[in-house]
Amino acid sequence: FIIFCFSFFIRSFFSYKDIFTQGGVKYIDDAMYHMRVLENMLLGSHFPNFINFDPYVNFPYGAYIKMAPLYDFVLAGFIWIISFGKPSLEIINNIAPFYPVFLGSLIPIVVYFIAKALWGNVKISLLSAFFISVFPVVLIRSGLGFNDHHIAEVLLSSLTMLFLIKAFKYARNGVGIKNLKLWIFIALSGISLGLYLLTWVGAILFLFIIFVILTTYFFIEFISNRSARWILLAGFMLFFIPLAMISPFFGHPNIYSGMYNINHILCFALGLLSFLLLWASSIFVVKRGLKNWQIIPLLVIIFSFFLIVLKLFFPVIFNNIIVLANGINNNGSSLTNFKSFVSEMSPLRFQGAVDRYYSLFFMYLIGFCIIVYNYFKEKKAEQLVLIIWTVIIILITGILPFFGQVRFDIYLSVNVALLSAFFVVKGFELSFKSLDISSHLRQEDYYFKNYFLISSIVMLFSLIFFLIYPFPFNAGQSFPKSLPSLVSSTMGATFNPYVFNSDWQNTLKWLKDKTPDPGLDFYGVYKEPGVNSKTGKVNAYEYPEKSYGILSHWDDGHAIEYYSQRPVIANNFQLGIGRKIDGKVVELGEAVFFIETDENKATSYLDKLRARYIVIDSKFAILEWGVFNGMVKLCQGDMAGYIDEPENMPTKYDNSMIARLHLLDGSKTIIEKKLDDKKINLEIDALNHFRLLYESETTSTIFPNQSLMKDIKMLKVFEYVKGAKIKGYAPNGSEINVSVEISTNQDRNFIYENKAVANNGEYEFIAPYATGNQASSDVVASDYKIKIGNITKKVKVLEDDILQGKIVNIK
Repeated sequence: FIIFCFSFFIRSFFSYKDIFTQGGVKYIDDAMYHMRVLENMLLGSHFPNFINFDPYVNFPYGAYIKMAPLYDFVLAGFIWIISFGKPSLEIINNIAPFYPVFLGSLIPIVVYFIAKALWGNVKISLLSAFFISVFPVVLIRSGLGFNDHHIAEVLLSSLTMLFLIKAFKYARNGVGIKNLKLWIFIALSGISLGLYLLTWVGAILFLFIIFVILTTYFFIEFISNRSARWILLAGFMLFFIPLAMISPFFGHPNIYSGMYNINHILCFALGLLSFLLLWASSIFVVKRGLKNWQIIPLLVIIFSFFLIVLKLFFPVIFNNIIVLANGINNNGSSLTNFKSFVSEMSPLRFQGAVDRYYSLFFMYLIGFCIIVYNYFKEKKAEQLVLIIWTVIIILITGILPFFGQVRFDIYLSVNVALLSAFFVVKGFELSFKSLDISSHLRQEDYYFKNYFLISSIVMLFSLIFFLIYPFPFNAGQSFPKSLPSLVSSTMGATFNPYVFNSDWQNTLKWLKDKTPDPGLDFYGVYKEPGVNSKTGKVNAYEYPEKSYGILSHWDDGHAIEYYSQRPVIANNFQLGIGRKIDGKVVELGEAVFFIETDENKATSYLDKLRARYIVIDSKFAILEWGVFNGMVKLCQGDMAGYIDEPENMPTKYDNSMIARLHLLDGSKTIIEKKLDDKKINLEIDALNHFRLLYESETTSTIFPNQSLMKDIKMLKVFEYVKGAKIKGYAPNGSEINVSVEISTNQDRNFIYENKAVANNGEYEFIAPYATGNQASSDVVASDYKIKIGNITKKVKVLEDDILQGKIVNIK
């Protein structure tokens, strides 16, 4: 109880002022979309119904939502009850941020009972609970306002394993079908697994872990000539219960592409079929008088034949199995190179595990080796559960870098807490036991006396040293880096929470207040368009004519949708990114637009996407940061042309839409390049259809210190406009220079420049800015200056001219 209270306190108290601000609650990442679903359910007056289709996502197509319902439904139900059926935004924001804190504080309780079930040692149980409460990996994901389902995943998967371990304890010595407590715990494990699946659709991961545990234990028991068929019955229960729990949610939009779909059915079917096959094979072996171990080669033959049949006659099912098997690596994404630049999909690696858990990770590995040794010595079934659970978690986190994702490191925390606490407690117990033995030995047995004394002192010193490492060697560093790693990392996660950036929060508030209503009810229940039975694609959603989309990097989609309440083209579900194959656009999206070098092509993309506003973060606009690299690699597989230095011309990066917008403000610019140790000036053309509307307060510090890149703000909002067509007369072939002084909302001044050449005595150029202070923008533009030779003319351009593409004639 003390650890629970401590967990709740450190997760909520110190970060309170950072999360609850005058601008509202700072939710982050996927938590924003969970809040979108929660608010839609409660403020739309249609609780307990939640949206299955969201037109605000993947504009202008919309998308069916594949987030499991339980996490949001539990919180919504609690708030609905507390508010007596009349929830408000204020009530939601006062309760919702504490939801992950509460769930994260429950995990130490579950871990405590797992340790107790495994070892029956209160010291190990308490230390395990304490470790899991302070690990930064868990602490961050259960922090105030981190309303994502990850922490519920860990809670429910751990609860599933707790009940499975309790069941296996009652399965010792061949005790099986007549033991009521065993079946109670099997049922509880199945129910927990079902709740886990209702919280995360990818929970078939633990379905696989349980399958491996059951089949391994079956082989061990059967080959040892002990009662084993009850294990298969337990498997049927463990698979059937969660399948029944998720079955009401099949079918949105259909069984092939819904939240719970054919892949889930396939996994459950393969598991149940395998248990049936094991049962039939065991009967065959016994009746044929074969040796029990011969069941293994028999099953290998059957399994190989089964795969061959699937490959030849049911290729769709076979390919689905391959996709499922590779899901640990790519989350089911079909996008080329996607894993290489999405941080949470990269492998954890051994060094990453050490960075997260410090010396406790080494203690965890030693503790695991001891458990393996104890299993072969004692043959306890619950130890087998822990061993297989631990091995698979190591694999899926990518500690061995050829497989797995860092996203699963939060699962690893449970195993590290259990096994490192086991090693520490057992180490101290052994040390004190050695000291006690030494104190009771006679003086004449000095050899053994000194052996026990010295070894116990060395062990105690080693345990204490690694627990407090690198203290005291880091005593000269600043606080809290001068403390032991476990303490300093916990304090870092506690006192410096991961919060939503203020620049983003202010920018999205501006978007909500200053951009027109898209014509969609943010809290509505939307008519589902269904899926085309022939193509398998979602049917077109009928948007209001005035609807428009906001284009930004996919990683910011949830934030834009939630805080500005505007439809987004690309979002965190990895929708709306765009793709090219062999240089041809096969799917429109943000990456395709941002790396484009031809403005006409870029605007044609925006027309098809019905995009009106573009939001750019400075970290996405710089080549060296990798985000831009990721966009290019998604579209063409490599960086060819974008980082090359062609002679006498800018690179594709210099001419890309993201660089020309965010770095150059869309203006004609002369850049300096080196060629054969000589400096040459190269011209970047102006953009004709984009005007800056707003920029955030913070000046970015990630750009090189060059005159071209001074005072680049972190965030910029541009509007895609038709632009006014300014026409005039000039001598044939003469160059016309156009300029307009711009003052931004941050009092930054720059000059937008463009040029045109007279043809047949006439010239024309597109003006993207309206002169004067316009209501739709916080940016002020002076009159246009048009210079033809020594003659300069001033021209005013109205807002309607810009938006409707009107012609402005100059005499």
